[in-house]
Amino acid sequence: MLPNDYYQYIRSSSEVFGTYKNLTKNTSVANILLKQSDMSSVIESYFDTGRILRNPVVSLEGNRIKVVYDQYTTLDAVDLIYLRDPSEFSVLTSTPCELPYECFEELVSGALDLYIRHLQSTQPNKERKRK
Repeated sequence: MLPNDYYQYIRSSSEVFGTYKNLTKNTSVANILLKQSDMSSVIESYFDTGRILRNPVVSLEGNRIKVVYDQYTTLDAVDLIYLRDPSEFSVLTSTPCELPYECFEELVSGALDLYIRHLQSTQPNKERKRK
């Protein structure tokens, strides 16, 4: 399951034990991200039993992360590096914004530009031409 504040995948790794090289200690292995449409190329089928995957393969399916690995590997944990949604903030409840103060000008000017464009798009054509 992906975290509630998940926004975008960056990278991930798996803690594995007992890979095709017969490792006897846990080790961290980088995962390979595939699109859902490409997952059929790595999922083991009847005709390729015993296939070796050198790295676990992950795909994002809705709010889940799916990890595929070979029969020689035991997966202990997955470490996910991701961008998260910023926390909610409010001027009304004095909940501070977690972004640094250096972003203030850019955020305010961007919000103001967005608001002005919204107002312009809702005005009738005749009023826009008069201005």
